[in-house]
Amino acid sequence: MTTGSAEGESLAVIAVEGKLVLGAAVNSLREKLHKSLQTSAQHIVIDLSRVSYIDSAGIGALALAFFTAKNSGRSLKLAGPQQKVKDAIGLTRLDTVIPIVASAPKPQPNI
Repeated sequence: MTTGSAEGESLAVIAVEGKLVLGAAVNSLREKLHKSLQTSAQHIVIDLSRVSYIDSAGIGALALAFFTAKNSGRSLKLAGPQQKVKDAIGLTRLDTVIPIVASAPKPQPNI
């Protein structure tokens, strides 16, 4: 799994690729979230469009990310999950808590 991030003045996008599973993948997501929370971004989007598989640890990491962002006064959304990933999120009913959008917006660069 790889992650990347892009930040604008009020938006941070965390792009995740591959499998979001226990171990390095979940740890990487947590690190990217922590870095995003240290910026001025008020809105965080986790782009799941390139995630092919998610396990319970990945689901837990998304839930933790949402509540961490919420507790710091930020919003968090999930973007573009593939159907298999969306189904896994739906099984846990996490989709009733975290908003899911069709695709990740492009952050505007800081000027």
